[in-house]
Amino acid sequence: LDSLFCRSRTKLPGAILGIDLFRFLKLRLGSVVTLTTVKRVDGKLQPVDGSFEVVGTYSAGFSDVDRHVAFVGLETLQSLLGDTVYTGASIAVADWEAVDAAKDALERRLRAHAEDTMVLSWKDNNRNLLTSVRMERWLISMIIFFMMFLAGVVLLVILLMLVTENVKDLGILKAVGETTT
Repeated sequence: LDSLFCRSRTKLPGAILGIDLFRFLKLRLGSVVTLTTVKRVDGKLQPVDGSFEVVGTYSAGFSDVDRHVAFVGLETLQSLLGDTVYTGASIAVADWEAVDAAKDALERRLRAHAEDTMVLSWKDNNRNLLTSVRMERWLISMIIFFMMFLAGVVLLVILLMLVTENVKDLGILKAVGETTT
């Protein structure tokens, strides 16, 4: 995977930026950017900067991710951060519906090596978003149900009004001698 980040035309390491960040900064492939992260030194967080050449873009489908996350090679990150302990890694699964099974399997394997390991899926990280979407779906369903109920009531009222208005006309026609056939 590090070879993906080595496509740079300059001697700088390559970075892949989210498409929203790439567009917001009006960058081009080959542009040089300074990325900032933090590392822990003596228990305190200190900023660390590195210059990178933009070698590609990605779209995760979430503008928050596409705006704030950049990918660089692992060797480059290790040289930038030094002996910092890594607290996270991201992996992708081919089938998004199998994310819970993949999370459980990964957690079992990691817990065999470290007890305090925690694995979070995109569902865990976006719990509030998913709850909001679920509530929106329920609310939209209720609104559609209410609209259909209201449309049915309006149709019923229209038909009842037609019948009650025509009762007088039918009575007049019967009085004149019209038959029911």
